[in-house]
Amino acid sequence: MRSAAASPWFQVFLSLSIVATAIGTFNEITARSYSRALGFGRSGGEATKQPPPPPPPPPRPPTPRPEPSHPVATSNKQTASLAVTTPGGAAVAPLPAARDVVDRGALRTLRDPSGGVTAVAFAPNRASLLAAAGEDRTIRLWNVNTGLVERTLAGHDSGVTSLVFSPDGRSIASGSADNTVRIWDVATGEARQVLTGADRWVFCVAWSPDGRIVAAGSGDGAVRLWDARSGAPLRTLIGHQRWVSALGFSPDGQLLASGSGDFVVRLWRVSSGAELPSLRLHQGYVKALAWAPDGKTIATGSADMTIGIGDPWSGTQVRSMSSGQGAIYAVAFTDSRTLAAGAYNGRLQFFDVASGQPLQTVAAHTQSIAAMALAPGGHQLVTAGADGAIRLWQIRAP
Repeated sequence: MRSAAASPWFQVFLSLSIVATAIGTFNEITARSYSRALGFGRSGGEATKQPPPPPPPPPRPPTPRPEPSHPVATSNKQTASLAVTTPGGAAVAPLPAARDVVDRGALRTLRDPSGGVTAVAFAPNRASLLAAAGEDRTIRLWNVNTGLVERTLAGHDSGVTSLVFSPDGRSIASGSADNTVRIWDVATGEARQVLTGADRWVFCVAWSPDGRIVAAGSGDGAVRLWDARSGAPLRTLIGHQRWVSALGFSPDGQLLASGSGDFVVRLWRVSSGAELPSLRLHQGYVKALAWAPDGKTIATGSADMTIGIGDPWSGTQVRSMSSGQGAIYAVAFTDSRTLAAGAYNGRLQFFDVASGQPLQTVAAHTQSIAAMALAPGGHQLVTAGADGAIRLWQIRAP
């Protein structure tokens, strides 16, 4: 039976947010020494630009309370005191009453045999197929309807940090602490390509909507783009001063957003690599980002315990919301009006996008929610975390 506390590998994976939240400063050590001391990754080569690397893992968090037999969802009053402000600092006027975004109780709970789950992604062409990365360096392809693992992808030399399906659902890109990105064939389970170039951990990956480009952000502060078909390097985007921890292409594929340990979200034109005005929405490291379905705004989650909404085209802040639940590790739009956020304390929250007001809070996990994914069609949401649970939630019609 798995220990109640997160494993050492998962502690390292999540330590950046925890340290940024609790301490607010970062130890300046080399990534090579960091990986060697922990027994992860490979040495790699010297990068031309060396931003300060991630800090070492923090003390083990307190043992969580026993997990309820059925996760409970609550709408409302306990979240009604959350602070919501506009860029000018004015309080938002009273808003619509809270509502249940998901049904009270998970549809299904899957248990990853490796321990904590670091990343999840739904196949865009098959709503029942979910990819999940665990602590044992593998990727499991789950059938969420049956609860069974259909295939296991193995090949990374260290923990898998991130996952994304290709737009056609036939391939998966995975980033790892072994400093590589691998491209997998979903049908055969074989790794078709190994993309290299990062000198430190690859923390996040993204696939362009047209299927032509795979992007990855890593601990050396760079964002790298490869040709998805050939694996040839296309461009390296330099601008961040610390590790890149979140990536996302705009729905139309014109822009790529990158969030970092330097607290900044940078916007890049995919065609040229030119940089647009940056979004500065946080006072802590940016762990997660998601584009709104219409591409007009970006939502971000941070170690500063806030959720930011920004206009990527102008580089301006729309609003900031205080979660009241700790560092935010995952965000996702369930529809154009609703945003989901996963927190360090295992709570899943839903917010009204237009107003920033809280709608519902779910006691989803006993430990940190590290990842979430929306199923094709937007009717179901999956959360996954350090407690080894993968939970499927039914989304109610607005």
